[in-house]
Amino acid sequence: MGTPSVQIWPNLNLLPNYIEFESREPLNLSMLFPNYDENHDSNVGSSLLQLVTEMLALDPLKRLSASQCLEHRFFGIAPISCSPEDLPKPMNKNNNSSKKLKL
Repeated sequence: MGTPSVQIWPNLNLLPNYIEFESREPLNLSMLFPNYDENHDSNVGSSLLQLVTEMLALDPLKRLSASQCLEHRFFGIAPISCSPEDLPKPMNKNNNSSKKLKL
């Protein structure tokens, strides 16, 4: 994401405890997933990088909310996640194997 600056985060310098850091170039996030596009559809790789980039945006006004993340196109690309009804169910609390130990 690089060093915060007023170019990528307007009014950053107006924050109460603002201090200026030594400038660093943004990390190329595609380097974190070097083989992703080789093994998957390139649409998946590009939308994954877009999602991660937007989730990590330094400017809070540009950063995705949790709801926006869940609506992101990445989650609509195959393989689609399962429906909530298909998820594993927790074990019953009344299961005999969960008896309390007496000390």
